[in-house]
Amino acid sequence: MASKRSDAKQNREHLLAVARAMARNGEVPSFNELAKKAEVGVGTVYRHFADQQALLAGLVEEQLEDFRALIEHAVANEDASAALEELFRGAVELVVHRPLVAKVLAQSKDEFRATEAKVEAVVARAKKAKVLRADVGVSDFRRLVCGIELAARVGPQPREAAQRYVEIVLAGLLL
Repeated sequence: MASKRSDAKQNREHLLAVARAMARNGEVPSFNELAKKAEVGVGTVYRHFADQQALLAGLVEEQLEDFRALIEHAVANEDASAALEELFRGAVELVVHRPLVAKVLAQSKDEFRATEAKVEAVVARAKKAKVLRADVGVSDFRRLVCGIELAARVGPQPREAAQRYVEIVLAGLLL
């Protein structure tokens, strides 16, 4: 039994490695393309991933852990302004460097719900400290992060553009 589990885990890791190599600019390969490139049957892909969203989540598991750690660090930071800036800058940097994470955050209600309360705590604390505009909410935060990632990818030098856009947005958000 343990060998079947071990084989299944190896198959999943192989599929994820192939899918990562195929993923370009935030695009997840179709199951048929993945099966062909991984040299397995499409049924094997479906056994490991129920749908494209499950494959996408598998591709970004580690990066989502980085995002969660970033949130935890911001929650622990007692300086409301610094915590909010750190979280916003870190989230933008993560999604610009890892476009698939942006796709998960933009599309996955489950992932958003899993982090929403903690991000809301950082946002609420910044509002209470009067360092953040009162009309900014957690959904604005998520949309702005994803929006900057999208805007930065449109032109050349996305990382530099993202840094510039972060400065512009923070200047409008912070008091």
